[in-house]
Amino acid sequence: MKAREIAASEPAAPPRVPSRYCQTIEAFEIGNELDLHCNNANSPTSAEWAKHHWQWFLSPMQVQTFVNGYGPFLATAAAAIRSAFPQAQIITYGNSLPAATPLIAALAEARDVNGKSIDYTQWVDGYGTHLYPVADTTFDMIADATGMLRNAAAHFPHLDKKTFWITEWNPSSSSWWNGKRRYFQYDAQGQSAGDLNKADARGRTPAMNRAGAIQAFNRDVVATLRTAQKPVNISHVFFYAYDSAGPSPKCSGVKYSWAKNGQALQNLCVDGVIDPTTGALLADVAAAVAGTGAK
Repeated sequence: MKAREIAASEPAAPPRVPSRYCQTIEAFEIGNELDLHCNNANSPTSAEWAKHHWQWFLSPMQVQTFVNGYGPFLATAAAAIRSAFPQAQIITYGNSLPAATPLIAALAEARDVNGKSIDYTQWVDGYGTHLYPVADTTFDMIADATGMLRNAAAHFPHLDKKTFWITEWNPSSSSWWNGKRRYFQYDAQGQSAGDLNKADARGRTPAMNRAGAIQAFNRDVVATLRTAQKPVNISHVFFYAYDSAGPSPKCSGVKYSWAKNGQALQNLCVDGVIDPTTGALLADVAAAVAGTGAK
């Protein structure tokens, strides 16, 4: 699970250097899915995307408005953080690909009021990225995530010196925009009310449960891109159980046997990622996220 980022506000004075008793902080993510388009975080609504044929459509003036707002905020926050935690990595806000890719690229080409060039990416060590690939089949999930990361790598500045931090990802949570259901809900025969995604129709990947899909992402997306002939510089990866506790369409046909204090939980259906009695990731999912599950 991802610890929510610490958003730095404009400091009144440089913060005090931490004492030896302070907790070490490895990284700061500056902002999180900023409401850049005055709609659904930094992702345009599905109606707006459809109207623009699923292509980037913000005007140069809108992009400049983003740079003028986020750039100085990023620089101020980074300066304050580095004065207190000089070893900490600084990451841009978590953005949803591919919608925010041109915005991140524009940070390297800003201009001040006098027309002088400013590269705001000089303040960061990496780029925060949120991945919610379509996962009706594991093959589609791998192809979608790989394509998004390669596209971003082609546009993000200075990736020879900076890294991607995938600060949120989940293999089935973001298919709302194309009308597909969010949840793994099939059995091995492709019938509803199970706990699998579907097998690829061409036999490239079988039906998988959530743990299997997570392992496939670790292996076939992250590890493969890191070691490709033209590698994508991926640093940390955080699994985010975005849709884990809500009802899903499979609930009418699936019964769970979790119990608390010896009593079965009646009339309860969850998506099968978190144990509802403890809030913890189920053991097989936790092992897959950590990369220690069975291959």
